[in-house]
Amino acid sequence: MGEIDYMAFLEDIVKMIISDEAEVKVEKKQEGEDKVVLYLSVPSSERGKVIGKEGKTINALRVLLKIMGAKNKERVGIDIVE
Repeated sequence: MGEIDYMAFLEDIVKMIISDEAEVKVEKKQEGEDKVVLYLSVPSSERGKVIGKEGKTINALRVLLKIMGAKNKERVGIDIVE
């Protein structure tokens, strides 16, 4: 199976959510053989939009990435950095 580009997926979705697209940065860190953590950086003024009411938006993104990762036998997580 081909390599799944989690970073591009997350970056594209977040750019649709916030108003300042140029400020979206995603870094990928491989933690072990089957775990990937994506570090998402957005302006503090836009962080609430990404998290969503009661964390629903960020949780939905985590579920989508979890599904994508399962196809590749990887666990994928998201951390929002300040």
